[in-house]
Amino acid sequence: MKESLFNKIRKKVIPLFVAGSALGVTIMCTSCQANDEPQEEDLPVIAENSQEAETSTTEETQSVTTASTVTTTETQARSIILQTTTTITTLSTEARSVPMGTQAEVTKPPTTHYDEWPAQYATTTANGTAVTGGTEDTTISSSVGTAYSESPNSTFYQERLYIAGDSIAYGFNAYGLIPSEHNIAKESVSMWNLDYFTFNTGLGLVDTIGYTQPSLLYMSMGMNDVNTSTAEEFAERYKTAINQIRDQVPDINIIVAGITPVTNESEFANNDVICSFNTALKNMVTELNSNHVYYFDAYSVVADPATNSLRPENTGGDGIHLTTQCYYDTLNSLFTYLDTTPVKSNIEKSESAGE
Repeated sequence: MKESLFNKIRKKVIPLFVAGSALGVTIMCTSCQANDEPQEEDLPVIAENSQEAETSTTEETQSVTTASTVTTTETQARSIILQTTTTITTLSTEARSVPMGTQAEVTKPPTTHYDEWPAQYATTTANGTAVTGGTEDTTISSSVGTAYSESPNSTFYQERLYIAGDSIAYGFNAYGLIPSEHNIAKESVSMWNLDYFTFNTGLGLVDTIGYTQPSLLYMSMGMNDVNTSTAEEFAERYKTAINQIRDQVPDINIIVAGITPVTNESEFANNDVICSFNTALKNMVTELNSNHVYYFDAYSVVADPATNSLRPENTGGDGIHLTTQCYYDTLNSLFTYLDTTPVKSNIEKSESAGE
């Protein structure tokens, strides 16, 4: 058997080093445990092991530095995560303050050829302010006129009234009968494209109603539907919208207005078709059987009894849109009608509970 590494080191290294040298002891013990055959002679072996020791120390130092860096990075990361979590929590709280509901992604809606407000006539409000029709004309919205009615509760109703719907519904705001913040109506709105629109809240029609929480809502739309769907489909969509609104505003009182007529000369729609849609609406409201939802016959308010069409003096010039007087007449009739329902007591009860 070859001479052991221990004997070689003992013979050659001891004369060069002091007995008990820590490095010599480490080398001898390591060789003894491994029981390996010698690979190099004395000094080269010692030098190599010394270099390895220095390298190991450097690596350990680097490891400590890396560990310190990792610890710092982890601390920073935890701080960022904490800040991000706080921000998300804040945003989540803010988001909950705005009701979320049913509207779809907003895209440019289809339009019909009558959607622009009549631009070639002028009229006046109750306070004498001149108004000229126009697509985005809201010049008198800040000055709200008061509708006269035989109802002793006219002011009560009008102060609480919100209007939702299409360009015909928008006339209540355009002619100053409701303030702008009570207007949830604009051109081209219909039941078949309801989710295409957002209003001054940045939300869709249903969610805007949910956000504003009105106690009295007048819904007027359908002129954009009569040529695009059946009466049954229209009424079913209407019912869905009403149910969605009531989910967000349980105490709301909804007035479903009949579609108004067109003149005999109008080529846009047929009054017999409009009447069939109104019949479907009335039947839908009857089936709901709710003391918070009522059908109002707006058609008859502005129609000529002799012809069953829109009176020529009631049109804004296109055979479809209405004059200022029509809106006053409509509110006068509406307020008188509401006195025959529990709407006022419903509102008072709700407001009393909220105090």
